[in-house]
Amino acid sequence: WLDNTQLSQFRVSGLNHTKRYRFGFFGSSSSNGWTKGNYTATYTINGKSVYLNSWMNSSKIVYLDEIAPDAGGEVLLDFSTTSNALYGFNAGFTIQEFTDRQEDGSIPPANLVLDETIETAVAGENARKVIVYPNPFKDIIMLGFFNNAAGNKISTEMYDMYGRLVQRKVYYTLPAGNNILRIDGTRAITGMYILALKIDGKIVRTVKMLKK
Repeated sequence: WLDNTQLSQFRVSGLNHTKRYRFGFFGSSSSNGWTKGNYTATYTINGKSVYLNSWMNSSKIVYLDEIAPDAGGEVLLDFSTTSNALYGFNAGFTIQEFTDRQEDGSIPPANLVLDETIETAVAGENARKVIVYPNPFKDIIMLGFFNNAAGNKISTEMYDMYGRLVQRKVYYTLPAGNNILRIDGTRAITGMYILALKIDGKIVRTVKMLKK
């Protein structure tokens, strides 16, 4: 673990500089001898950062994707704490080479922070006007939201708890005003998911959902 504002660095070598990689991070502190508090760690590679509060963490993983090694096949990982964290914990990390791509050729996104203590979305009026039900769900999810302009590109994305994209749908012609989307959840297996609503590519709300 790290104390407040300390920095540790890991150099990962042996990667292919022509490939792109996804790094996943996990950390956890127990209640044995540790005071409950803010244990938010920061993981940074190539200027990209994600955050994880490791206090009693048993399931949350955070990801950095589209990581390109240098010409020598190396990346440098900075592991630190946020300025107001007591400690930061790291238990390990995973590395995934990208060979899977979406139909449009892009890499499936996976840098959602699965941690309700960290802001992962652009808040504001749109976030306060989102309603998602039922939760838990069986087959269908209903998502109600306010669309402030008819020209907005609306999309919904569902991720599993490993940050993997399960499904994505884009809505191009929704009217301004109140809208209700019907999201098909039949392909999802029983478990926890993160449902994200995006407007013009920006996340305005994420909701943790349980599939029965």
